[in-house]
Amino acid sequence: MLHPDAATLAFSEFGLANLGHKARTKRAVQIAEALFTNPSAPLSAACADWSQAKLGYRFLRSSKVAHDALLSGHIEATARRCEAHEVILALQDTCEADFSSHKATKGLSRIGNDEGRGLIFHTGLAVTADEHAVLGVLHQKVWTRPEEVRRSKGLSSAQRKKEPDLESRKWIETAQGCHSALREMSCRLIHVGDRESDIFELFEATVALGDSCVWRVKTDRCLSNDEVKAARAKGLPGAFPKLKTALVFAPVLSTKTVAVPARKGQPARVASVEIRAAMLPVEPPQNRVPQGDPLKLNLVWVYETDAPAGVDPVCWYLVTLEPINTPAQVEFVVRCYEARWIIEEFHMGVKTGCGLEKRQLETAHALHNALVFASVGAWHLLRLRDAARQPTPPPASEVLTPTQLEVLHALRPKLCHGANAYQALRAVASLGGFLCRKGDGEPGWRTLWTGFRHLLIAEQGYLAALDRPSSLLHEVALEGVNCFG
Repeated sequence: MLHPDAATLAFSEFGLANLGHKARTKRAVQIAEALFTNPSAPLSAACADWSQAKLGYRFLRSSKVAHDALLSGHIEATARRCEAHEVILALQDTCEADFSSHKATKGLSRIGNDEGRGLIFHTGLAVTADEHAVLGVLHQKVWTRPEEVRRSKGLSSAQRKKEPDLESRKWIETAQGCHSALREMSCRLIHVGDRESDIFELFEATVALGDSCVWRVKTDRCLSNDEVKAARAKGLPGAFPKLKTALVFAPVLSTKTVAVPARKGQPARVASVEIRAAMLPVEPPQNRVPQGDPLKLNLVWVYETDAPAGVDPVCWYLVTLEPINTPAQVEFVVRCYEARWIIEEFHMGVKTGCGLEKRQLETAHALHNALVFASVGAWHLLRLRDAARQPTPPPASEVLTPTQLEVLHALRPKLCHGANAYQALRAVASLGGFLCRKGDGEPGWRTLWTGFRHLLIAEQGYLAALDRPSSLLHEVALEGVNCFG
């Protein structure tokens, strides 16, 4: 069940938040319900009246409400959803939310080229390995950079790694957080990250956790073997064997097509690739003290053999702990990495679909808490999109309430009675501008969410005309309870 009504969704994702006081948890549910009904609107517009909005703003800026505690209920709900699946992908990525125009907001961080102001957050998102269905957030880290710009020029890599606020630790902390969130579940966890995840300490941490991974490599790392060590010890000239060179001589195990998302100046396309794989002993960085032992890692090289003119060919070097002996096994590794773009859509949903960058709040602390509501809302956006694309769609009643279906039939009379979720959500997307033509493909989350907002507004008008309440949880809303001290 996708919890299509805002009240049920809010209670399921925030009802178990560990905020230290029942009244705070109830307030979190109330704010979530208001924002799920109108996600991109200011809190003052989403709430029923000014008194409720004032309590909502007070909640967000309260020192007794922390980002991690507020997100805890959703993480627990996500873990329960993961239990039903054998393999879970934990997608990691970093995002910057830009609040440069919000001059009065205190506590913001340097972002971008250090001239912008905003928040930096790194998310671990749970996705099923088979259908790439989005299950929710497993971990999220938010931080600010120091005001002074760090001058790392002249420092060695080993010296930079000793910095107390080294941002690359976010990868290890998030992997550990995702592992901890699912520690009582029977599902197997595979961590996935882009080229920024090419950190040898992260490879070691993944092995120590007992999880699997698909990390993309950008560094041509040294391999470990007796001949290389002997040549290096003698100071012999010439190139020593490296990771990327070794993969050139690995056998081609499979060929397949991969979906390449749109980039700046390049439309989305499908690329034909070859896949080579080998198990290689990878050395730790030479300047690390203590250096440590080599790791035997499975490496998969995915490369496009015939890219169109003027287009960068696909070339992925992937470190994995998955088996790579058969074509099916290496194709599974590649499919795991293909899921990585989902987290970019998630971050876009946080900033755009749920309007995080439009929140005009007084402090970064309040924005940290607002990020939680935007993150859960973005997950629901992608969940709706997934429901519209399922090969065997569930009944429409699993994604829309009876009242919403009634209103949708009135707005789109051609929608057949007894429609499934696929048909119903395409009709919803048509309210957001989707034309439903044969060549249009499937609706994305933007048109789905725009259409869903129109449907929610129409539903509110319909319920107001019938003089019926639009929420079951308004009855438990706090009436001025002072839970903030």
